[in-house]
Amino acid sequence: MSFTTDLQDGLAELETELGTPTFVWKTVSYPCVANRLKRGTVVTFGAKEETIALTLQVRKTVLPTPVTAAGAEVTAADAMSTATAATAPPSSGHRITFQGVVYRVLAVSEGPGRAFYEIDLADINR
Repeated sequence: MSFTTDLQDGLAELETELGTPTFVWKTVSYPCVANRLKRGTVVTFGAKEETIALTLQVRKTVLPTPVTAAGAEVTAADAMSTATAATAPPSSGHRITFQGVVYRVLAVSEGPGRAFYEIDLADINR
């Protein structure tokens, strides 16, 4: 097994242990693991400060894989600004729902081994 596969399997096991929590994006539910370690962290985007409310860790295998016209996989950084339903993961500015609460996506990054995405979320009302 590779490091990436081990990480994905570990997240899948955590999802099961936690009762298979999901978030909803563009009417589709995706399994995830909620993480509050970054909660309260202030990040700056341009001149605007934002506070992370929640981070979701999502296996890359459960989200759509962004591809170029030539069929090559696009990295998270390349794809985030052009994400659309069924062609890429959520990106900054999108709205997702987790446990009945709507959040705004602040940033999406790839975890170790490019095995999963970390989706940093903010309170929609801030």
